[in-house]
Amino acid sequence: MKLLEKIAVIIHKVTRPWIFALFCIAILSLFIYLDLISEAKLFILSGLATLLIVLFLKKVTQTPRPSNAKVQAIGTGFPSAHAASALFIATIFYYFLHQWEIRNADIYSDLLFVLAFLVGISRLIIRVHTFSQVLTGFVIGIVIPIFLTLFF
Repeated sequence: MKLLEKIAVIIHKVTRPWIFALFCIAILSLFIYLDLISEAKLFILSGLATLLIVLFLKKVTQTPRPSNAKVQAIGTGFPSAHAASALFIATIFYYFLHQWEIRNADIYSDLLFVLAFLVGISRLIIRVHTFSQVLTGFVIGIVIPIFLTLFF
């Protein structure tokens, strides 16, 4: 296995749904502990909206995953939930970091977006998604939080 494939498999393993769920619970708990209730509400609303749209599209389209995947992946492939989730986190934290006027917010935001794109690229490298499946996940993950921050 090539180095890029090995890295992609590691990214695949650390971005499993239960790890993402624990991460979201930890962030939500921190927001509540810090009395950032408005941020907690926006985080929940954006996350759930992103998840529900992804699940709805997966159910409606029933698009299969590529048949030549390098790792085992279950379920349908369109859109990529990993890509949507990663971009959701990067986008919502871009908004929060700039709202809170955090010093070096752009650097932190850029790092989150790079990590999110690495998640999407890893899905392509290990062939559990096609380009259009990842791209659609990216679009959902960025559009939903942006849309909700405009009205929240």
